[in-house]
Amino acid sequence: MNVIPLDATLIKGSHGSVGTPAQFHPVLITPRSTGDREVEATQVYDVIWRALMGE
Repeated sequence: MNVIPLDATLIKGSHGSVGTPAQFHPVLITPRSTGDREVEATQVYDVIWRALMGE
């Protein structure tokens, strides 16, 4: 059984990486404009919620 190690130095990948060029940032597509060119990661939930609730 493969488990995730508790030693953070053994974890590989890009989750939480800092300094990623803008061309590699994720894209958020919504039916309505967010009013901003960029949306903070902490705002994504609110954008999705408003789209689902028709707000």
